[in-house]
Amino acid sequence: MTSKMLTEMEVAEALRCSASKVKRLRLSGKLAYLPGRPVLIREEDLAAYLESARRPARSAEDGAPLKNFLLETEAAERLRCTTKRIRELRQSGKLKYMPGPPVVIDEADLERYIAEEMHSDHSREEDARNARAEWAREQARKAWLKRRLWEKSRQTNKGS
Repeated sequence: MTSKMLTEMEVAEALRCSASKVKRLRLSGKLAYLPGRPVLIREEDLAAYLESARRPARSAEDGAPLKNFLLETEAAERLRCTTKRIRELRQSGKLKYMPGPPVVIDEADLERYIAEEMHSDHSREEDARNARAEWAREQARKAWLKRRLWEKSRQTNKGS
């Protein structure tokens, strides 16, 4: 009952990754191997690793919503801005993303960012309105004081 033995390079080709990735898997204990020169990996061990790394597909029936990912260009279209602006938002931490070629943004995270921005825009507008109202009150108070001083000065000038 001998199984086929594979080298690191053959496993890398089968997994479509680099030999150094296979080495990291071996050294982290995720992929069983036979030490020696060359390092050999049994087909059964590779199959066991693949089974352990496999993630079940999610469906809408599972109760968990399917994630919709957007490319930077699609996110820029939604926000009506440039991809450079999207990159700035990602780098500043205001917009969550998943790194890698290509960079993708979860649609829910984009919607959350839009909601936060709308709230902060509303707050900024309210702050600006309050500042204008405060300025107008201050101007009215100054005009009132000026008029009072002018009236007092006229009364003292009339009395003399």
